[in-house]
Amino acid sequence: MAEPSPGVSALEAVTADWLLELLDLPRTCSVAFVTGAQIANLVCLAAARDRVLTDVGWDVEADGLVGAPVVTVLAGEFVHHTIGKAVRILGLGEARIMEVAADDNARMRPEALAEALSTVTGPAIVCAQAGEIATGGIDPLAAIADVVDTRRHQAPTWLHIDGAIGLFGRASAALSPKFAGAERADSWCTDAHKWLNTPYDCGIAIVRDREAHHRAMTLHASYLPKPGAARDPIDWNPEMSRRARATAVYATLRSLGRTGVAEIAERDCRMACLLAEGVRAIPGAEVCNEVELNQVLVRLHDPAGQDDDAHTRAALIRLQASGVAYPSGTTYRGKAAIRFSVANWATDEADVAETIEALSEAHTRWG
Repeated sequence: MAEPSPGVSALEAVTADWLLELLDLPRTCSVAFVTGAQIANLVCLAAARDRVLTDVGWDVEADGLVGAPVVTVLAGEFVHHTIGKAVRILGLGEARIMEVAADDNARMRPEALAEALSTVTGPAIVCAQAGEIATGGIDPLAAIADVVDTRRHQAPTWLHIDGAIGLFGRASAALSPKFAGAERADSWCTDAHKWLNTPYDCGIAIVRDREAHHRAMTLHASYLPKPGAARDPIDWNPEMSRRARATAVYATLRSLGRTGVAEIAERDCRMACLLAEGVRAIPGAEVCNEVELNQVLVRLHDPAGQDDDAHTRAALIRLQASGVAYPSGTTYRGKAAIRFSVANWATDEADVAETIEALSEAHTRWG
């Protein structure tokens, strides 16, 4: 709280201002420092739920959801699972999320969103992505914002952007055009442990509607100090007891500045492109995605011509055991794949070359 720990509260307020400037988002937004992208999405969607229901005359904070108008949540078919969990916790029903078709790089199709929204009556929340977890695909945010803005004239509609993977790309003049239109959203989630390279437990929720954010999260009790003029972290977060997690973000931004953050993002994207180029040169290796950011999705074809899925998974295990790199396994459009996420500030050309060589060995030497 601000009264017993004014220094930490002031540091958090400064860090929030720096983040809004760095990400070029409306400077009047409210900011919450939470445990990770899961809770950041939860906070943003709680504010969204509050606002769209308030706008149809329902006080969800006081009266809950029993008897409330239905809130429809729409998300791309490759939505991250944290959105589903947040919707479930908020009582909106994960199974009731309306899935919107995506293109080959997992980007939501604006025309499919418009069609889906045309079937919805009442309040709606649209969840877009600034970087899909497997492909790095960035939804066409400006076009999606156009669809949402058109719909706002008919019923309350909120646009949320899950930017855990890529939102810090807006710090780079070279990368920011990829995120055009992101500033038009109502809320944003990102995660400092990715491109800022802070420790875990540094999620960030940003909300344009300060009033809705405050209503959804604030807490007062007779034994707590009365609210003062200073920004009080307890008003913007789900937790009462929490560490000073903004400190790591403050120190990182103070050290790197915009230039440093941009350099990390740009270098990682270059290394991802270099990795993809090397993978394509390996016989029987396939890059499954358009490399937009720092994600490279790889599938390996079985040299014996039998089971590509089993071969890809086995090669992944061998690559992980080599100690050279530790990508994760995934399934994309029903097929096994290896997911490389280039996020470390220190990754360079030598690391990429060693990874390509190790992947080739995992694929062919024991193939």
